[in-house]
This record gives sequence, C-alpha cells and structure tokens, in this order.
Amino acid sequence: MKLEWNRLTWTHSNAVVETKAEFIEAIRSGKYRYKAMTFDDRRVRPHGDSTAVVSGTCRVQLTTGGRDIEVKLRFTELYVRQGGAWKMALWQSTRVPDPAP
Repeated sequence: MKLEWNRLTWTHSNAVVETKAEFIEAIRSGKYRYKAMTFDDRRVRPHGDSTAVVSGTCRVQLTTGGRDIEVKLRFTELYVRQGGAWKMALWQSTRVPDPAP
C-alpha cells in the first residue's frame, strides 16, 4: 500500500473530520474565523529523519456559526518530510474541560 503524505486530515475537537481542501474552504468562506492560536507547550518527537509527532496544548480563539469561541485544546500533529520540506499530515485535537468552579 502506498501512503500519500501530502493529504492533510484535520480532526476538530468536536470530532468533525475535514480534508485539507475542506478545511481551507471553510477558512476561505468564513465558516471558521481564527483570531488567535497560542501554543502553551509543544513536544516534538522525531521518528527517523522523515517523520515527527508534535503534541501539546494550545488556546484557540475563533468565530464559527456566528459565535465567538475560546477553547483550550490538547493536540497531536503528524509531520512528514517530503521533497526536503516538513508538511503537516494530521491534526487531532481534544477539548480540555474548563476547571470545576
């Protein structure tokens, strides 16, 4: 089986999965309006010289569906080296619950 690393899969914290084309179109059309994405921490784990897993937490501010949202996420990214450049192949995020009052 031949793997195609140039195809991004973006899995949102609400379990919606989009291809690279779907995600870019959603941003272009205004479905998602990202205001800020601040990374609290990141850990990079290389696997050989052509693959790396990045994980950590971040805070995202965006507008979607007419609502302003701010969430804290735990994320995992997969990067592959292709043609001498690192390219994201996967984003997976899980919402970190708000602290109990």
